[in-house]
Amino acid sequence: DLWLSDHPYNTRSILQLADCDQFPGRIRGFTPMEANPVIKFPCGIGVAAHHGHGGLSAILPLGPPRLLPRCRERADTGQLVPVPGPVELGAEYFERPNMRLGDGLQAKYSRGGDLQWLSRRRDGQLDGLCLRFEPEGFLRYSECGVYSRGKLVEKWQTSLLPDGFLALALSEFVLPVKRALSLGLSTCEARLCREEQVDLGGIRPM
Repeated sequence: DLWLSDHPYNTRSILQLADCDQFPGRIRGFTPMEANPVIKFPCGIGVAAHHGHGGLSAILPLGPPRLLPRCRERADTGQLVPVPGPVELGAEYFERPNMRLGDGLQAKYSRGGDLQWLSRRRDGQLDGLCLRFEPEGFLRYSECGVYSRGKLVEKWQTSLLPDGFLALALSEFVLPVKRALSLGLSTCEARLCREEQVDLGGIRPM
């Protein structure tokens, strides 16, 4: 087995693993209007954990951190009104940095740790391939497609998947993060790595 890990893929300790001294320069915060906490690493990639659960929610590119004001001035009346935030977080949402989703690939996971989505985003919107996976690693064709500026422009056909796309996405985006955190592979990821002949022994941590 070329993929040795200290933690199972469905661990509920993502924040403890990512928010530690092993990763100097990391930033803990949130993304806009989301309760899931995120850790951004100096390379610009981050991980999100399911709120109230702790399992891996996403691997995603994150923009610059900024603190949000708790109030804003209405342009029409000049009145100060509260800035909305996730109700379940309360004041914590404003006490930690907020980071917008960056451009590029994003991997999303179920609460059970299974890879569910692999998509490309631009300016916060789906833009390019959007792949939906079953826990066993098969594509759920009815939910896959090609998007442009958030709109579906082409329903799924196998010919839409470029040769080597999955191998590249796994080996250069998903797996280096999992290697750094010493996380195991889900059934879906392990199957895709076998089918795409990904060199697991050559994966370096991010």
